[in-house]
Amino acid sequence: MQSEITFRRARLDDCEAVIALIYSSGPELFDLIFEHSGRTSLDFLRYEFQKGSGFFGYKNHTVALYGHEVAGIGAFYDGVQYSRLNWATTLHYFAYYKFDSLKALKYLKVVSVLMKKPDNDVLYIANVGVAPEMRSKGIGSALLNYSQEIARKAGYKRYELDVATNNPRGQQLYTRLGFQEKFQRHYKGDSRGIELPGTVRMAIDL
Repeated sequence: MQSEITFRRARLDDCEAVIALIYSSGPELFDLIFEHSGRTSLDFLRYEFQKGSGFFGYKNHTVALYGHEVAGIGAFYDGVQYSRLNWATTLHYFAYYKFDSLKALKYLKVVSVLMKKPDNDVLYIANVGVAPEMRSKGIGSALLNYSQEIARKAGYKRYELDVATNNPRGQQLYTRLGFQEKFQRHYKGDSRGIELPGTVRMAIDL
C-alpha cells in the first residue's frame, strides 16, 4: 500500500487541495487566531499559503501523494527556521487584517503558549493533515516516517510534534510510531468562548 505513496515539495497550485488539510490540524486554535474582521481561518491560510513564506506558506510544506492525488500535507522546520517563519507570519497577519490586527494580536501569541519553540537541533512537525477519503491508507505514518529519515540524515537530535489533547487517535498513532510524551501545555486566558484544547509535546530521540 505504501508503495503508492510518494512525496514532493508543495507548490502554489496545491492551495485548494491542502488548505482544508492544514486547517484540520488545529481548527480551534486557527479559529481563535484568524477568524475575525469578517474573515475565516481558511481565508488567512489561503492567503499565507499563496505568499509562500511563513508557517503556512507552500514553501514550508511537503505533500504526500497517493497515486497522483494530494492525500496529505505537513510542515517541517527547526528552531532556527522557526524564527524566520514566525516573523513572516506576523508580517502577513498585519498586512492581511491591517488595523483590525491590533485588536486580535494577543490571540496570535497563544501559539507560543501552546507550542513551545523547538530547539535548534530539533526537527519539528506541524500542520499535518490527511484527506478524509484517504485515511486508513497509511498516509500519515508514511509522511512522518519519510520526514524522520530526513531528520536523521540531517543530524538532528530529536523529532518532535504537538498533538491536541482532544485528539486521542492522533496520540495513539504517534505512540505507535515511537513518539513519547514530554510535557503538556494549556492556555488559560481569553479564548473568545472557543473550547481550546491543550497540547501534548511528543518526541523521538534520533
